[in-house]
Amino acid sequence: MIENCNKQEKLLVLEYLKERFGIEADLFSNYEFYSGGQGRVYLAPSGISNIQKIVTVGLSVARTSSTVKPTTNFFQSFGSFVKKNIVLPSKEKTLKYLKGEDFQLDELEMNSSTEGYVMIQYKSGNNTFFLGCGLFQNNWIKNVLPKEKRLDIKFI
Repeated sequence: MIENCNKQEKLLVLEYLKERFGIEADLFSNYEFYSGGQGRVYLAPSGISNIQKIVTVGLSVARTSSTVKPTTNFFQSFGSFVKKNIVLPSKEKTLKYLKGEDFQLDELEMNSSTEGYVMIQYKSGNNTFFLGCGLFQNNWIKNVLPKEKRLDIKFI
């Protein structure tokens, strides 16, 4: 059953998004955060929790446990607001990411990111693609792209 996030859980997510990705809380002022099972946090219009028998609602934006883990859906929807901890892999490494593979980064690709969850972004000409989430550790990206979103493509 969906219910409004308690104040502590909402604050945890908002503070994490501000500190880690530079996203201001006022971006979400017209929405409400809801709690689902297994630490899932959803973003949806206010008042949804009053409707009976709703199991999930809105956009899954994060999972909470010992830390906050932003979802791929969050980055694909709000990627243009992310100001820091953005990784810019090469074309070859982007193809690996889309297949669900881990990869090592060079200095330029790290883009001043610090260890922890990062947004994977690909740029091609004037186009920017917000691909999803990765876990950055020891110059490696551990791929956390959901299996249902993985693609085996040859060209981008």
